[in-house]
Amino acid sequence: MAQVSAPKCDICKKVIANVFCYECRHFLCQSCKSFHEKFPSTKRHTVTDSSKVDRSILILRTVCEDHELEFVYYCQDCDCLICVQCVTSVHYHHSFTGITEVAAIARVDVTNRLVKIKDSIETVSNLIKDFKRKKRRKLQAGTEKFKRAVHEVSQDLVEIIEKVTDMNLSYASDFLELENQKVLYSLTQLENLHSKYNSVLKRHEQILNEKHDVTFFLRQISLTEELELLEHISTPAEPNEIECFKRDGFVVSVIERIERKYSLRQAADPYQFGEKLIKNKIVAVAIQIGKSESGFAFISNNTFGIDLNNISALDIESRNSMTTKVPNSILLNPAKQFVAFGKSAEDQYFDLVKEESHHDWYFFHQFTKNIPVLVGDQDVENFTMKTHDLRKEIPVLLLFRMIINFFVDRISCAMNPSRIFTREMQWVLAIPESWNRSTMRKLLFTSFKEAGIDDLIIESEPEVADLFCRYILPIGRKNVFHPGQKYVLLDFEGDTVSVIVRQIQQDKTLSEFLKTNVEAWTSTHVKEAFKQTIIKLVGKPSYLHFYTGTTIREVLDQSALSGQIEWVSDKLRISSNVFASFFDKATAILIGYLQKLLKEPEVVGSTLIVIVGELSESPFIQRKLQEHFPNMHVLSPIEPTLSVLKGAIILGQSSL
Repeated sequence: MAQVSAPKCDICKKVIANVFCYECRHFLCQSCKSFHEKFPSTKRHTVTDSSKVDRSILILRTVCEDHELEFVYYCQDCDCLICVQCVTSVHYHHSFTGITEVAAIARVDVTNRLVKIKDSIETVSNLIKDFKRKKRRKLQAGTEKFKRAVHEVSQDLVEIIEKVTDMNLSYASDFLELENQKVLYSLTQLENLHSKYNSVLKRHEQILNEKHDVTFFLRQISLTEELELLEHISTPAEPNEIECFKRDGFVVSVIERIERKYSLRQAADPYQFGEKLIKNKIVAVAIQIGKSESGFAFISNNTFGIDLNNISALDIESRNSMTTKVPNSILLNPAKQFVAFGKSAEDQYFDLVKEESHHDWYFFHQFTKNIPVLVGDQDVENFTMKTHDLRKEIPVLLLFRMIINFFVDRISCAMNPSRIFTREMQWVLAIPESWNRSTMRKLLFTSFKEAGIDDLIIESEPEVADLFCRYILPIGRKNVFHPGQKYVLLDFEGDTVSVIVRQIQQDKTLSEFLKTNVEAWTSTHVKEAFKQTIIKLVGKPSYLHFYTGTTIREVLDQSALSGQIEWVSDKLRISSNVFASFFDKATAILIGYLQKLLKEPEVVGSTLIVIVGELSESPFIQRKLQEHFPNMHVLSPIEPTLSVLKGAIILGQSSL
């Protein structure tokens, strides 16, 4: 800012002035000031340091225009300053106050305004900081998130994807540039406003040092008017957030370009199942998340109508084997990132334990077994699962999302060679009956949606197992299911047996008489029986400490089970009688329940028992049921452990 030159004395016109007289409106040098103070008419004038005088006061009129006398009063009726002669003339009988009193009141007002001005400056300063730090960073972060999403989708494809990617990235860059310009414009406005407030602040602070009341009062009026124009602080409009990246739109755009360039085949012709016409779906995919194990299966639309037994479970690769179902075990690294699922997770964690490097890892062994019945949204969101070592915990919602992402990724990879996309698949999820509640269903729907799956059907394991049996069993056993047939379905899943009693009506619809779980029956009875047998062999202390001073062969020879259990080639060979005894307690509980159930009026007349799920293939279970219910057929489909998955596929296809 250019400096203003010091004024010369208005009297001698030679020497630089160092004081200013408000009444005379003159700048005076030291010498002239001495003469000024000697005259009676001027010695009581208000004099101040000239360096503290704002030059703008020179344009202020401090004397009455009519009488050329100094203002000494304030007329309240006319809202103006007046002199002594005005009191007896123009302003006669008006209410007036001394200028000293009015100036004192105005000083208080200015002081109060200073507080408001400082608050306003602080508000503007905070807005500037917010826009500089948070808003721009948020805008940048949102745009970068969009770019990452674009890159993630485009990684698996080639030239055509790169073209679509460039289009999207250009859009993102243009959007960022445009919104940045808006933010910069808002910042400029705020900074200008901030500067203006600072200017007003300084001038308010300066006039508080003003000793001359009239000058002070007139200046504060001018500043008041200026401040009124600045008092309204409006928050600039928020920068627009970039819209969420539309993955489906990106994929469709890529697919359309690929189809135009390579003239790819169209989807296979629609086919019929029953009276339902299936369109726009090439593959049906079923996922089963059970209490202890999970798996998935698929079928293409050119085999489903030919033979339902062609439904195939999709192999899930483990480290040492191929299997259609895997335990619900998850391994996360110390950063809580997904590493492995199923047997692979168990094997990798076992390796970590052997190396004593497992302490910071998150391992959950078949965590779904320990999930209680969750009812409210808060129950689901707040429920956490402890790790295998009980030292850490993580939200169960996150674990479910990891399982679902695992399966969706595996299925997508499996279908890639056939150029089949997730939108061309009908997805069905089968879950335990105890999870088939609105809260858990909502959780699972949300998790699938986050994995990019919108078209999802959720049903309980017993329901889809029943559906599978009604479609499959008649193929090899004619008239097994017929109108009037009343049957009992037993679904061995996890630690419970789901029981459904239904009857087929003349129009082939179903009447349901019972749907419940046999909680008292549990597969742990079988495991406990095996455990007690081992304890009989080696003794409880040795079992608890995994140590004995003798060899296993010597222990077997000395035990009461010698001859029935042998040690051959580093393996236990157990006689069929001993092995069958493992099922005694479990089957006794189940048979006792069924005997009581079949006497109920609505269940009387049932002639068929269908068994599916875990342990349903066991000849011990089948034989016990046939022995105790000789007048009923005990049936099990081929691969009964896959009945749920296959039934889920049938449900998906028939629901289109």
